[in-house]
Amino acid sequence: MDSLAGFFGLKAEDTTEAELHQKLTEAKTQVELAEAAKTEGLAAAAKEVEGLKADVARLTAELTAATETVTTATAEVETLKADAVKLESDLTAANSALATKVKEANTLAGEVARLTAGAKPKGVEAVDTDDQLSKVPAGNGQMVKVKAFDEILN
Repeated sequence: MDSLAGFFGLKAEDTTEAELHQKLTEAKTQVELAEAAKTEGLAAAAKEVEGLKADVARLTAELTAATETVTTATAEVETLKADAVKLESDLTAANSALATKVKEANTLAGEVARLTAGAKPKGVEAVDTDDQLSKVPAGNGQMVKVKAFDEILN
């Protein structure tokens, strides 16, 4: 009797024969127990499947969002690459223009140095030797014939 009370989850000391008899009459058959277990198992499995479906839907949405982010980032990278190529081209053109200007500046600096040293300007044939011009005080400039000046201007 103690074993039977323990089987039904009752305390052996406090359980009467009537209570045990009631438990035995209420007890289900093996087929009923199997059917109940099957129903409970199917319900638990269905609940688990629904949870898994929700997880799959959530993960699919996250994957779609990540794919869109990658696509957007890829497009932005391509745009930045195109901008970089254009900037490199602009930089090359600017460096070329700068080199030309530096060359011009060096040429002009050489010409200024040559003129400062007293050389005749290019294209001037001769310095006037007129006696009246020789009375003009010497300065940084030179006197040229009008003919030679006209040739320089034309």
